[in-house]
Amino acid sequence: MSDKPGAEHVDVEEEAIVAEVRANREAIFARADHNVQNLGQQLRERQAAAGRTGVTLPSKSPDSESHAA
Repeated sequence: MSDKPGAEHVDVEEEAIVAEVRANREAIFARADHNVQNLGQQLRERQAAAGRTGVTLPSKSPDSESHAA
């Protein structure tokens, strides 16, 4: 807890917000059967349905110089 006046109230509000965000995150992930690939597919489908296009970048090959010891 903080020594600031009213900090307890802010902490309670922040805890409520964090709890809500975590519950929403869990609900979204549950709709994807707790599978990251399913979640990604669902997000791509929502993106396409909204008329948005994603950016696909080419794979990067490992740079031997950046890993030199």
